[in-house]
Amino acid sequence: MTTALTRADILSLPKMDLHRHIDGSIQPEVLFKLAKEEGVKLPTDNLEEFIKLYQITDKNMSVDDIMQRFGWSIAVMRSPRGLYQVAREYVLDLHRENIWYNDARYAPGYSSIYLPPWYVPEEYEEEPFKPMSLDEVTKQTLAGLESGMQDTGVTVNLIHSIARESLTVY
Repeated sequence: MTTALTRADILSLPKMDLHRHIDGSIQPEVLFKLAKEEGVKLPTDNLEEFIKLYQITDKNMSVDDIMQRFGWSIAVMRSPRGLYQVAREYVLDLHRENIWYNDARYAPGYSSIYLPPWYVPEEYEEEPFKPMSLDEVTKQTLAGLESGMQDTGVTVNLIHSIARESLTVY
């Protein structure tokens, strides 16, 4: 006799996650709230509508459509407060999933002066954000992660990624 694991069973088990991207892990409610607070343009003022637009549900979705969603994440992470809060919420989400160890990845250049070629600030930012230095980006990210780790006991190590596409200086 075999017993099938349920989703609740899996969530209750302690886990580790060795490859998760911070900018691809922002909960839509968190992104929506921070976008409003930080001056990020969204396609709607309605949370439920935004959630439908933000989620990647179509396997045939174009790369441009997917990158638009990452654009909203990157925009929120281009302000010091937004970046700190995203990093903190990232750890809180890990804790909710009962993940006790994580290797977090992100591209710090995207929050600094090395924007991806498909990111056009005017399309996402109500007013242009002052670019942070790579040092400030790293410090804000680590501070947010540390705050979340202190509150939850989750261990997170940070891996900086260098984008594969040609780096464009903003």
